[in-house]
Amino acid sequence: MKRFGLLLAVVVCLAAATPAAAQTARRAPEGTLTVAYHTFAKEVLDPGLHSTLGVMYHGHLFDYLIGTAPNGELAADRGLATSWSMADGGQTWTLKLRPNVKWHDGKPFTADDIVFTFMERYQAKDAVCTFCGPVKRLVGEVKASDPQTVVFRLKKPDITFFALLSSRDGDAVVLPRHGYRAKADGFDQVEPPIGTGPWKFVERKIGDSITFEANADYWDAGRTPEFARLKVLLRPEAASRLAALRAGEVDMATIDAGQARQAKSANLKLLGPKAVSLPVLAFHASFDPQFLTNKPEFRKALALAIDMDAIFKRMYAGAEEFVARANNTGFWSPPALGYDPALKPYPYAPDEAKRLLQQIKYDGRPLKVWSYPAGNVSEVPELLELVTGFWTAVGIKVELTPIDFGAFRVRYVSEPHRFEPGYAGHIAVDVGFPRPTMLSNLVVAYASHKAGGPIQAFHDLALMDASIDKLQAIRDLKELDGALRELNRRMHGEYTNYPLVYRDVIFAAGPKVAGWSPGNYGVAWYFETVKRAR
Repeated sequence: MKRFGLLLAVVVCLAAATPAAAQTARRAPEGTLTVAYHTFAKEVLDPGLHSTLGVMYHGHLFDYLIGTAPNGELAADRGLATSWSMADGGQTWTLKLRPNVKWHDGKPFTADDIVFTFMERYQAKDAVCTFCGPVKRLVGEVKASDPQTVVFRLKKPDITFFALLSSRDGDAVVLPRHGYRAKADGFDQVEPPIGTGPWKFVERKIGDSITFEANADYWDAGRTPEFARLKVLLRPEAASRLAALRAGEVDMATIDAGQARQAKSANLKLLGPKAVSLPVLAFHASFDPQFLTNKPEFRKALALAIDMDAIFKRMYAGAEEFVARANNTGFWSPPALGYDPALKPYPYAPDEAKRLLQQIKYDGRPLKVWSYPAGNVSEVPELLELVTGFWTAVGIKVELTPIDFGAFRVRYVSEPHRFEPGYAGHIAVDVGFPRPTMLSNLVVAYASHKAGGPIQAFHDLALMDASIDKLQAIRDLKELDGALRELNRRMHGEYTNYPLVYRDVIFAAGPKVAGWSPGNYGVAWYFETVKRAR
């Protein structure tokens, strides 16, 4: 799909959202849908305390203001807003809310819950969610004009802000005011957690599973779950997930791309959201001159030392329909503004990598590489073993260190960062999402902490902050596309990071599953749309 098609709702169709899809009759909920994940990330139920990955864990409870259709277009069908409008060049946004929506405890959903979500919970001192930073940076005021109307007043105009309220470009689900208690530095979530979503919380076993039940009173009758229960299991080992599927112990499971052939041979269905994962080798704290990753020559040497064609063949043979080599820097993907099809993947040039290391007089300091199953890309540890082998081959000393993602995240969200000195740099795989507006990706991955960026994996934070400010001031979509393309080319030439692949999230499914309509390009998987086999 063309990127302007995906973004049409942001700029052209602001006056009225897409009409709700015709609701089709659903069968009464029955049985249990059992799903196995490779990671639960932080395993936190409060969205204010989680990262984007938390949506896969707790997101089944909640809804977004703006929905995302299965093809990736923003739409009203799956969101709590039925229409929206923009004024003041993108500084004021007015949204009409869906009537007769109830929280899981039966209390009505109103515009005041939106005020709480975006002015209080996500702006609290203890709020550390991925998009809490952008919300704090952009949102100046949220007011309830009446119980079904909410007005956002931004600190400055931004024509892409609208997309951050969706499941495709953001992760800011809508929260209940009465579901939280205020405390000195923020809020505590009331137990059990409640949302307006298609699933209700039942129980969780830390490190093992989380269980939900169908919300029989869900506001969208066409998306009332066909399964009475949803049980999500934590199964980190790829082989054990596939074995559980083949044995009928689970109905759906994330699989590594390299397992696609095995899954097909076992007559399992392969399905899932398209173009969801954009893994890159991120050069953390490269803005800090004590690390060699601050030097463009060192970053280039790291890139040219990698034979990605060989890695791709080794890791993804037989899964080419789900994975492609990445060619654009950072988190630009084909549907995104600023994507440049003329850019090429970095070549494999080990001799040039060695020359660059000699040029900067590389002193043998080790390169710290942090390994964990990142985001939706469970094969990251194996990928890193192959990558670090190529770095070692050109003379770079490497320390490959396994770590839990939650423990690693603390290192980059802390101010100042908590990356140990004495290393050539600190590298990990950061898995971005193909948010077509791109501005949100730039803020999350590259902006400074003071500008709302949690990761700040960029070698010149002042430059990135200034670039984002200029981009957000643009009022024309085509002009924004051109400016983003220029930045993309510059970052590509400066070896900002090493883009690996564009990867679908691949689920294998057993005989109980007849079909599924997740939202492409987004982080909400919409398990309520899984159809039960007849």
